Amino acid sequence: MVIAEDNTVIDEEKLEGVILDTLSHDFDGVKLLRVKVTPDYDFDGDDILRVEVVFAGEPKDLAPNLLVKAIRSIRPKLSEFNVFAFPSVSFVSAKDAKITIS
Repeated sequence: MVIAEDNTVIDEEKLEGVILDTLSHDFDGVKLLRVKVTPDYDFDGDDILRVEVVFAGEPKDLAPNLLVKAIRSIRPKLSEFNVFAFPSVSFVSAKDAKITIS
């Protein structure tokens, strides 16, 4: 359950959809299949938001500069939901996530 700064519960599916849409614009040529968000804490006890992005293709298909850009793209969208936890983004291929692509 994602909780905003004002203690309201955020619709995770809506948040995941916004993140997926935002990242899809940045990752031309790479099909993004799914986003899953999970609230967590870092080693210092600060709030983070784990963001798992599942994509079609191989890890070599992701340009390293886009991985860094993903965080910069996501943070403004999170703030629109009043969520200020730092996003910890990981990218997983559909094969590694065991997702069949149709």
